[in-house]
Amino acid sequence: MSDYWKSLSSWKKIKLVISLICLILTVVFSFQNWDSGDLKLVFFSIRIPITLLIAISLFIGYSLAVVYNHKKLIDKDQEIKELKSRLKDFMTDKKDLL
Repeated sequence: MSDYWKSLSSWKKIKLVISLICLILTVVFSFQNWDSGDLKLVFFSIRIPITLLIAISLFIGYSLAVVYNHKKLIDKDQEIKELKSRLKDFMTDKKDLL
């Protein structure tokens, strides 16, 4: 474990410590808010623990962000392929002129 800690940069160490603090605060928050609450939807209502509702909401939000980011990465990959193709065509045309 100490080898891993030594291999981290200062920024990564700070991010790791902040992540652990957030995790501890989240666990404390979860235990303090385990009371059930009513979730009212259009036609029905269900009783669900508040912490579980927050966790489900975070999961859905995270999933949407990952899907959106993945789409952006695919679009960038396609753009890179197109630009590489155009550069290759440009270089072959340049060689033909010489």
